[in-house]
Amino acid sequence: LSRVVRDQGRLDEAAAALEAALAIARPALGNEHQLVAIYSCNLAAVQLARKKPEAAEGLLREALRIRSQAAQLVPNRRRILPEDDWGVGATKSLLGAALTALRRWDEAESVLLEARHDLDAMTPLPGREIEMTAARLAELYARQDRQGRAER
Repeated sequence: LSRVVRDQGRLDEAAAALEAALAIARPALGNEHQLVAIYSCNLAAVQLARKKPEAAEGLLREALRIRSQAAQLVPNRRRILPEDDWGVGATKSLLGAALTALRRWDEAESVLLEARHDLDAMTPLPGREIEMTAARLAELYARQDRQGRAER
């Protein structure tokens, strides 16, 4: 539901749906469950779209901590292992976007470059996530007037 309303531009409704999902998932599954991380990432993406990078940053740091932990089974997905989970790189990329929005340039660059490295190491390559990370790096460099670095 949250993805549908988000794609329709109904960001407040998407945020409310994801907040409700988290309110159910945390007590039912525990704060360390991978679904909590996934819902947190999705809510963070909505918060960024709502121009609320501060809220997104906290959610993404929580999600990254959870996603980086021991493997767990996630419904409708394969077994996720930290060394082969592109979601960790994607979460870092989204965190980089939040840090860029917060004008924390050095930290944003570090996180985005780490995300790119993580994603480039995946087999098969998660092309869409790599493209998004490259676009986020380009945005970071453009906002700092460093366009030439974005092209490397």
